[in-house]
Amino acid sequence: MRAAVVLLLLVVAEAGAEQSDALATELLAAGCNACHGPDGQGSPPVPALRGRDDLHVLLEGWREAPEAKGRAHIMIRFARALDGADTAALAAHYAADDAP
Repeated sequence: MRAAVVLLLLVVAEAGAEQSDALATELLAAGCNACHGPDGQGSPPVPALRGRDDLHVLLEGWREAPEAKGRAHIMIRFARALDGADTAALAAHYAADDAP
């Protein structure tokens, strides 16, 4: 009985962690959407994020990039505030987002 209770608590904790991760990703995406438009759909000259399969590679590249000027400078600053898990979560979020 005791093992069953511990197992149940672990399952509930894991479900809570997944919901917390999903909420954190939504909050990060809201920051991206401030410039890239609703649902990351973009509006020239700002590119779309939705549907991109290379977003993780781009974000990781900007995290490691030397300082730059112009629009690249803005993305470098934002990307450096993310960790690898954040970039992966954002990439998955926008790649999977098929909202109009």
